[in-house]
Amino acid sequence: MLRPTFDLHIRNVRLEAPPPNADRPSALLRFDMLNNSTVRMTDVSIEIAIVEKWQSPDQSRMPRVIVGPFTIRGDATIEAGYTLNYQMLLRNLSSDCGCQANITVVSARPLDGPRK
Repeated sequence: MLRPTFDLHIRNVRLEAPPPNADRPSALLRFDMLNNSTVRMTDVSIEIAIVEKWQSPDQSRMPRVIVGPFTIRGDATIEAGYTLNYQMLLRNLSSDCGCQANITVVSARPLDGPRK
């Protein structure tokens, strides 16, 4: 019997212009979370930090953190092989800030058994 794999990936991370009715300055953070596991996953916690874009050849210098890091927890269930599309409006941050979002999956809980 094969053991289940637990594998969540964050991809397609981007900062976009906000919707027309949003307060300014603001930016829309969008990303996809792929459940590449063999089981459903829930209770996902992610950590988000907005940092300056890395342009320095000096690898010993860490990029400056502009926002965060902060943690988001959710109880949505992501089926095996499915992708969750996520977006968040960040106020007081312009989409042309010269920065990028670093997103890390901190934890998630696998769901065993058949779907109810």
